[in-house]
Amino acid sequence: MIIGALSKILWMLFKPSSLVLWGVLTAAVLAWRGRARPARRVICGVGAALLAITFLPLGGWLLYPLEARFPPPRPMPEKIDGIVVLGGSINARVSAYWGVPALSGQAERLTKAVALARRYPAAKIIFSGGPGVFTPDGPTEAAVARQFFTGQGIAPERLIVEDKATSTYQNVVRLKKLLHPVAGGRWLLVTSSYHLPRAVGLFRQVRWPVIPYPVDYKTAGPARISITDIELARSLDALDFAVHAWGGLVVYRLLGRTSAFFPGPDKP
Repeated sequence: MIIGALSKILWMLFKPSSLVLWGVLTAAVLAWRGRARPARRVICGVGAALLAITFLPLGGWLLYPLEARFPPPRPMPEKIDGIVVLGGSINARVSAYWGVPALSGQAERLTKAVALARRYPAAKIIFSGGPGVFTPDGPTEAAVARQFFTGQGIAPERLIVEDKATSTYQNVVRLKKLLHPVAGGRWLLVTSSYHLPRAVGLFRQVRWPVIPYPVDYKTAGPARISITDIELARSLDALDFAVHAWGGLVVYRLLGRTSAFFPGPDKP
């Protein structure tokens, strides 16, 4: 839990959008202390970075290789044992306050799982998602996911939920201990396309073969400079997503938790 909290804090402090803010604050402090020349240099650097982020599809350039790494399975398997859905698509605190499932921008992880559950009526639906790192006794994603799935007509006896995990690594480790998957089983792994390389690497490291099923695409093919995409907030958001995804691959590989730096269909 401490490691997870530390990683969250470091990410909040040093993600691209936060670095822009730190640059502005640094320039303000320098100007306040009478150091006008360094302040101007910092502001010019921040301005140049914002212009690059606004007018160049940096996030798209970084996200596309991740999203294209695992194509949807073709053909789809005739039979599967279960549909594994990773957390990250629910705002548990908002859900608890209002009493209804509040989904995040990664909601397609859940909505596509419902469609797949109807396609494979005999398959179990497995969801892993615990409380927030900073609210260990708070509401869990798993509880909201159960509410969401049953509200979509999925029978409660088909659901298996894990409510302790606070990271992708914990999702995988805890689910394997819970399910004890046997050799020859067929499991669909449903998560965001940019998240699949890291997730698949974790599953392979614990020797649990899964069939990747990408959802929640953010890009429309290889990124190109386009006048319609010039929007600072959206560009910063895409860059944050991309840096977080690539950073996760690097960190998990350095920790020995994934089977390769950039797992793919051709790399076990």
